[in-house]
Formats: sequence, C-alpha cells, structure tokens
Amino acid sequence: ATLAAADSAPLVVAQTALDGRPGESVAAIVAERGFDLVVKRAVDESGLLAALTTSVDEYLLRHLPVPVLLDRDAGDATFERILVAVDPLGDVEPGFAARLLRIAAAVAAVEGAELHVVHCWRLVGEKRMRGRAATETARHEVDEAVEAEHARHAAALAEALAGLPVPPARVHVEKEPPAAALPR
Repeated sequence: ATLAAADSAPLVVAQTALDGRPGESVAAIVAERGFDLVVKRAVDESGLLAALTTSVDEYLLRHLPVPVLLDRDAGDATFERILVAVDPLGDVEPGFAARLLRIAAAVAAVEGAELHVVHCWRLVGEKRMRGRAATETARHEVDEAVEAEHARHAAALAEALAGLPVPPARVHVEKEPPAAALPR
C-alpha cells in the first residue's frame, strides 16, 4: 500500500507475516532488509506467562542493532512533551546520541510537542576525592575537575544537538542520577 505523507514523497507500507519466535524473527528481518528503526506496540506481559518467557519487547531492545520505539495504546492521546535521554560520550556506536535526537525531534515536530533532552553524568571518583581533600586547595582542585567534566559533557551534547530540525524546549545537563534530573 502507498500512503501520502504531508510535504514528502509517498510512504510505502509493506506487511510481512513471520514464522518462529517473534523477537528472533523481527531481528532477522531487520538484518535482512536493513531497517533503521523498529516501531512496535508495547505489550504488558504480566503474570505467570511473563515469568516463564522472555518478553519480546525486552528481546528487541537488547538484541536489535537499531533503535526500538515502543508505544503503549493511549487511545487518541497526542504527545505534548517528549523526553529523550542521551549519553553522547557513552555511545557504543559513534553518532548514536545524534540519531536518537533526530528521531525524537522528528516525532516532536509531527506532534507539535515540546522536546526535552537530558544527559546525566558524574565524575568518577569524585566522592573519594572530596573525602581526601583536606585543604582548601585540594577542594578547589576537585571543584575544577568537576567543572571541567561538566564542560566536556555539555560540549559533547551541544555537538550531538547541532543540526536538529526542531530545537529542544529545554536541555538538561545534570550531574546527578537520571531519576532526580528528569523534568516533572
């Protein structure tokens, strides 16, 4: 089937019935056909069946070499605020954070939603260094190391954000655990 997309070329939609284990079958077709993104309805697998089997969603998230977007059925709800969490310095694959940002920006543009970006970081060994910093000079050196690490993370995030079609409503570069940094 072919669908008309606003301001772009027609979208080609193809259906495929797969045999076998769902996660492995989807992974095989992604590899075979070179898909760049998998979008799937999130399945609530609870109870005894979930305890005895591996979640297809979890399998896809852990094994696919491409981003997986899981969506749960929320009726006709639209997205108003989108949060994308990235770690541009921890990318397993170069450019992965930038790719996630482009996907989130595209969804935000389609939905007319605010895009928020969060990157959480920490200075490895900071607590130990502060515990051993007996002098004002030593404490100042730790503070300088923290500032330098923050600048390094902020610069990496700015590079990943460069060229986004929709600028984020807010960028959070937080020196704290992600749960504490996420906007409420």
